[in-house]
Amino acid sequence: MADKLILKTWFEMAPHLEALVDGRVTSERIVLDRVNYPFPKAVRALVRDEEFDVSEVPLTTLALARAYRDTYIGLPVVVSRDFHQRSIVVRKDAPFHGPADLAGKRIGVRAYSVTTGVWVRGILQEEFGVDPAKVTWVTTEDAHVSEYSEPSNVERAPAGADLLDLLLKGEIDAAIGLRNHDFSKVRYLFDDVDKATAEWHRKTGVYPVNHIMSVRCTLAAAHPWLSAEIFRMFEEAKQLAMQAGWQAQPTFIDGTARETLLAMVGPDLMPNGLIPNRPAFSMLLEMAHHQGLTPRLFGIDDVIATPGSPASN
Repeated sequence: MADKLILKTWFEMAPHLEALVDGRVTSERIVLDRVNYPFPKAVRALVRDEEFDVSEVPLTTLALARAYRDTYIGLPVVVSRDFHQRSIVVRKDAPFHGPADLAGKRIGVRAYSVTTGVWVRGILQEEFGVDPAKVTWVTTEDAHVSEYSEPSNVERAPAGADLLDLLLKGEIDAAIGLRNHDFSKVRYLFDDVDKATAEWHRKTGVYPVNHIMSVRCTLAAAHPWLSAEIFRMFEEAKQLAMQAGWQAQPTFIDGTARETLLAMVGPDLMPNGLIPNRPAFSMLLEMAHHQGLTPRLFGIDDVIATPGSPASN
């Protein structure tokens, strides 16, 4: 048999991906040679330096990259997803009684193009009438895709600035995507965030996708079987994790809201493939275009390939 194809690979470690690294999931055709890179440095290395053959990538970043070059194509392999009603916080003493109060305010986000920011802006606009064009977006870094030019209402924070510090100092009114925050000083924008999450999901049927896997286009073209093999490996790793008791349950949902969500979504909350993820893919691509990120409205096929697996069609 011919030598295996060795693919330089990056993805953040997660429970449902461990079997890809510890040797339980292998392939007769390829080796996923995973390298350790910190996020978001790895994403910049992917889109600016074309560093990897197979890589995790934020969905909005991939769409932006597809707008300017044809280096990578996405696969319907979901690495991370979340509901984003909890992704936006305000100061505990903020005089806001609901999302609509953020109209015309200053909102901080790491970069205007981050996928979490796209989801939050879309929810604020479509559900509460908060026009992104009338908000000042305060960012701490630029987009991963260097060709992209930010809208005029995006303002860069001083070098070294921290979004939480800006929020607590009153220099921004809300912050999106904080990884660490102190609930003695901040609170969720939504008063009943679990209820808001469940109601939005019931209304839209969407479970937002943040990161998926991607593969170099030249490799996918040269090896027509490759995308399906990558898909198989990631799905097998997830199934092994689920058999061991792992569930991709959103930890912030509890009680009745959790039961409602699980009843709607089902036991596999990290499904791969186009069919279960089509609503989320379509909504995110529409939001990205309406927010001025992509120059045209991309269809799913423009960004994500069908790997030939029955589970993906």
